[in-house]
Amino acid sequence: MPTPIPRLTLVSVGAAPEGAARLAVRIARAAAGAGLDAAPIVAGADRDALRGEVASALSRASGGRSVQRIDPALAAAPALQRAMARAASGADLALVLPAESVGPDSGAAALGRHLDAAAALLSPLVLVVDAEAERRAPLAAACAAAARSAARALGPDRPAPVVALSQGLGVEHAARIAEVTGLEVIAVGGSEGPLSGRAFERLLRVARAAPAVPPPPPRGRGGARARVAILLDECFDLYDEESLVQLEVAGADLVPVRAFDDRPLPDVEGLVLGDGRVERHSADLARARRLRGSVAAAVDAGVPTLALGGGLAYLARGLRTRAGALHPFAGVLDAEAIVLSEPPSRGHAEVETLRPTPIGPVGTRIAGYVQRDWLLRGVHRGDGRAYRTLRGVRDDGVARGALLGLHLRAYLPSCPMAGVHLVDACVRFAVARDRERPGSADRAH
Repeated sequence: MPTPIPRLTLVSVGAAPEGAARLAVRIARAAAGAGLDAAPIVAGADRDALRGEVASALSRASGGRSVQRIDPALAAAPALQRAMARAASGADLALVLPAESVGPDSGAAALGRHLDAAAALLSPLVLVVDAEAERRAPLAAACAAAARSAARALGPDRPAPVVALSQGLGVEHAARIAEVTGLEVIAVGGSEGPLSGRAFERLLRVARAAPAVPPPPPRGRGGARARVAILLDECFDLYDEESLVQLEVAGADLVPVRAFDDRPLPDVEGLVLGDGRVERHSADLARARRLRGSVAAAVDAGVPTLALGGGLAYLARGLRTRAGALHPFAGVLDAEAIVLSEPPSRGHAEVETLRPTPIGPVGTRIAGYVQRDWLLRGVHRGDGRAYRTLRGVRDDGVARGALLGLHLRAYLPSCPMAGVHLVDACVRFAVARDRERPGSADRAH
């Protein structure tokens, strides 16, 4: 029986998610001082949450581990548990952070999303109170109410959640919250310096009381494998751990490609263009002419391609900025990605395919998240109507031959066979391509 991974789900009450992240940095440093390895994980769909200096500090405090991301709204509890187990592989402590805060007036619904994540991850809950709460007594009362809601929602059979006071509340307020809620209250001090040994030991003790996370499934399904190029750089970086793992388990040998490096695609059998901030990097993407051309050539040659969110925009003729300039992209689609003055609708979405695609037959369902500043306009009618939207943000996608473009950042665990179908399509393409190459008949004998 493997040693259970101690876990903490930090929820920022009345403060930005960075408040929870800064506490996580202090916890990770305390763990390192105790000879333990911490792994940071962000739960939520906001692509801009916990980036920049806070994320870098958290990564450094965690021994160089990157901050992984999961989306609790798009997968059942077992998939979330496996995702966390993989993201925290080899770690002694997993710190699960929120992508959004819970304000004092957010109500039960907002808190419920974080409770769902904590429940799915079998994790104790830590409420991180705003640093200025002592000066605003109503916030302390709101935190007490949030803690009561947490206790009711988690129920008597769950590990007792912890209320972690970030700073400034003082002994009297801490005692009041403990008395009202009946929860264990741990004051962590008002500094961004080292966490006290006593506070860390209390946090660790409660974290260790959480049930063990089921071990992740074994890697690899056997059979043929395929080399799949994946755009991965400062622009195209919005991938989640579990989706990439699903592709690897299905038999994909992922080959990272930087969109900013003006080099053609390597010799691959598949292509994944993930979500990214194309509106921020359109000028740099436009300068990489050879890569743009090779992406277009690969799609036209029938290489199975999955384009998600920003990856779909990259296949357009170009991106038109708010100022009206058109930055050329791959040009696979005779359409433009147009940056709007006001961001379009965003949120979770689920679609159902209307034709066979590289991820499955007609009727395949997949869910994801939409967050962008652009809309794709001018898609040819024959390429559109790739799917219908079952729930959430509506928009068109693209399906042409072995290409599927989704307006959402798909979360592959929501469609368990998507990776298998994609890799199988890549293998079929490779076999057909090799048969057509000169000398293939001679090599067969």
